[in-house]
Amino acid sequence: MRPRWTRARSGDAVPFASGHPWARPVSFAGLAAYGAVRWATLLRPAPSARLAGLWAVALALAAGAPLLARRSRPLAVIASAGLLLAALPIAGLPWRWTRDLRIAVSARMIGTGLERLPAVLVPYSGTAHAVRLAIVLGAAVLLLDSAAVLALAAGGPARPSGARRAAAALPLVALAVVPSTLVRPQFPYLQGVLLFGLVAAFLWAERVVSGGGVKAVVVLASAGAAGAILAPAIAPGGPWVDYRAWGRAPVAVPVDTFDWNQTYGPLRWPALGRRVLAVTAATPEYWKAENLDTFNGVAWVGSPHAAPLLPPPAAGRQRRWTQTIRVTVLSMRTGDVIAGGYSARPRIPGVVETDPGSWAFARTAGPGTSYEVSSYDPRPTARRLRRAGRAYPAAALATELTLSIPHAGRPALRVSFPPFHSRRRPAVVYAGRIRDATSLLLGSPYAGAYRLARRLAARARTPYAYVEAVQRHLSRGFTYTEHPPSTRWPLEAFLFWTHRGYCQQFSGAMALLLRMGGVPARVATGFTPGTLDRSTGRWVVTDLDAHAWVEVWFPGYGWVRRDPTPAVAAARARTVAATASLRGTPPRGLGPAQVHRR
Repeated sequence: MRPRWTRARSGDAVPFASGHPWARPVSFAGLAAYGAVRWATLLRPAPSARLAGLWAVALALAAGAPLLARRSRPLAVIASAGLLLAALPIAGLPWRWTRDLRIAVSARMIGTGLERLPAVLVPYSGTAHAVRLAIVLGAAVLLLDSAAVLALAAGGPARPSGARRAAAALPLVALAVVPSTLVRPQFPYLQGVLLFGLVAAFLWAERVVSGGGVKAVVVLASAGAAGAILAPAIAPGGPWVDYRAWGRAPVAVPVDTFDWNQTYGPLRWPALGRRVLAVTAATPEYWKAENLDTFNGVAWVGSPHAAPLLPPPAAGRQRRWTQTIRVTVLSMRTGDVIAGGYSARPRIPGVVETDPGSWAFARTAGPGTSYEVSSYDPRPTARRLRRAGRAYPAAALATELTLSIPHAGRPALRVSFPPFHSRRRPAVVYAGRIRDATSLLLGSPYAGAYRLARRLAARARTPYAYVEAVQRHLSRGFTYTEHPPSTRWPLEAFLFWTHRGYCQQFSGAMALLLRMGGVPARVATGFTPGTLDRSTGRWVVTDLDAHAWVEVWFPGYGWVRRDPTPAVAAARARTVAATASLRGTPPRGLGPAQVHRR
């Protein structure tokens, strides 16, 4: 005989069978699934499989535990404990740690992730496992908390009270709402209507009398539509309750410091996504920290020049590609004035010029430092660069066309390379005399790079064509990895043996080949544009955006940026996604630099 649906009076104990037996688990499954989908927006790429697994565990606990309890309460307790334990490896904690009960190690990793969360920019696209684990565990706690409350509420013969249902709903509401306060959702008002409907179903579906479902849906739809219409009028302005101020306790915030000199070894620092800069700019640029002008025989390093050595670009071009930016230092300490391209003196006292167009603070700048600076960052077309010619000034031969080359186990000698397509030969000052350096180069560890540079340069008609040829060569057969093997001559090994590296290898090898072919070049370091915060109009730069690229000098234009790092680098996806809808040329290829934390 089918049960007869009746409305329960307040306080009556109604058997579970006298209501809709499917309403509670189905409404829980829907609200929990929606919350898990919203929580997934906190991470990039989204941990879809892990969140789906946690959703399944929560559903099994909410629906399965009460059914088991009717047969055997001890068995239900054991099964529930097993489900809670299984949630840990699903969330990302190594399974062997759970199996071996390595509680202290697990707690340390979770604590590390929680400690770093306040400085993390979301959606988090870093690779620090502790941070990703902490974020996924947040979803696990909310899902399992709601499931446990629901399971306990269903343990008795009576339908759960409104208070118990609300206690079970609150964690799921937080699961859906918290991500929306951090990552703006698409169609926010429709998302609100959907959440309202799911919460209403979770709270009141069991109370709907048979035949009253249509009326309930109409009432809920009307209320949701009214809310969606009124919401845009209520939303403008500041929040009614400034919840963000609650978390502004005076706590120690970790800061980053960067070492921009290149080492080419495996990167071992944690990519946390910590915000280090905020930049207000009309056009996104690469925010430069230092120029690495000198190749010391192994790596590119900084070497300050006392005075400008190359002529400035034409005045009209300077006006076209110069903008004033405002930089605010966040979780970072830096001795470098971070700017874009070639910069004028910043509008702050106590700075010194370390290189033409690059500046340093007299004292290290920390979080809260803010300044304005005008920067020139040219973006000429390929056609214009082909016509730029090769009228290099003598200063370029003395600085930007030299490399220190080791030979026969002896200290490196400074070799000057002739300009592009010149009939002169490489020269070296040895024993007080200028000598032909060709034999030295062919007997050095960089003989392969020199032959490759000569071959590529001979096939190119213009310096720009040669730059394109070098970049094209580095795009074929080379693999991006942050864990390349360590070698004695890392750039030569990268070019001819390992073919594996990150931005340091790609930029260092390109600058090496360009100078050997007679085109002035150097390595530049700093940050890619970052992510545009549309609510403030500022570019938010994190430690994931730290990078190294190449600058090539063209007559009439000055230093022009080129980036040979492959598109698979993690930071490229961040920047391209942020700049896709903006005017200008999007950056090509990103990667990390070395960073130290304290």
